This record gives sequence, C-alpha cells and structure tokens, in this order.
Amino acid sequence: RQWLYVGLLSAGQFLNERAKHVWKTWGHQVPALEVFTGISGVDPGGLPVVQLPGIDETEYPPQHKSFAMLSYICAHHVDKFDWFLRADDDVYVKVDSLQSLLMSMESNEPVYMGQSGYGRAEDQGRLGLGGHSFCMGGPGVVVSRAAMKGLCRYVKRCQDEVVSNEEDVEIGRCFIRHLGMQC
Repeated sequence: RQWLYVGLLSAGQFLNERAKHVWKTWGHQVPALEVFTGISGVDPGGLPVVQLPGIDETEYPPQHKSFAMLSYICAHHVDKFDWFLRADDDVYVKVDSLQSLLMSMESNEPVYMGQSGYGRAEDQGRLGLGGHSFCMGGPGVVVSRAAMKGLCRYVKRCQDEVVSNEEDVEIGRCFIRHLGMQC
C-alpha cells in the first residue's frame, strides 16, 4: 500500500486555477491525488480529474459531491492506501510534515482527524451531533484506512440520513453515529 491518497474537491470553473496550482505545488508530492468535479466535458490539462455524474457544481456546501467522492474512494481505493486526505482546492499542505505525522501513527487504528467543530451555536441542537465534534472540511480531513473502511459500510445510509446542508457536519455525523468517533 501507498501512504496517502488525496481526494481534492473542486469545480469545473476552478480546475485551471486552484486545482492546477495544487497540482503544481504540493499535489505532485503525494503518491495519489485525484480532483473531483461534477462537470463533464472539461479539458483538465493533465490533471487527474474524476468527473462525478449527476453532481450540481453550484451546490454549496458540496454535500452531494463529498458523498459521491467518498463512494468513489470506497469503490476504487480503500485497500490501496494507509491514509486518506479530503481537501478543498484552496488548501496548502506541507507534505513532508504530514507524512512525518502520519508515519508516526497506525493506519490500522481508526483515526478521523482535522480541525474540530461543533457547528454554530444556533444550529448545534439541530445537527444531530449529540455534543460531539466533527472535522471541519476547509482545513482538510485525514482518515486512516481502518476508519475509511468502517465508513464505507455507511456512506449510502449516511447520505440518506442527512439533517443539514453542511457536508463536513454530515460526514462527521456519520463517523459519530456509526463508528462512535469524533474529530
């Protein structure tokens, strides 16, 4: 297995800007990176783009795109990598620091980490988090192979059980409800 897979969320309008800059800077330093977009018929100019059918590029937060990306990762990559990073196309990663951190941890242990969040105070009771934290999507979310394999069993169910429009909250809620893990 390779040490890291990066699923980069982007949109057709940002492929030649943000996504291409990620690829030119830190993206080529990781073993595998794929850019996820809902638009079809684009010329990604050498970028490793996965075009997700039926995804509305204007949806924000990109809840359907995130769940579609997770389904894709579960179907194609879950057994090939030790760690998975879900990142937006406007994040910068110090790959050597991330690799050093992840190599000090066990990917066969369930890990779901990033910047903890609880939602806005006025929304907390409606998010179904039970006071637990989720990993906020903006800074990126790292998941071990063990946690990703566990999550894969519930991706479809979690997509059907959403209570908010927030994609990072809903993925966090999935980890909390079905795997007993918080950020």
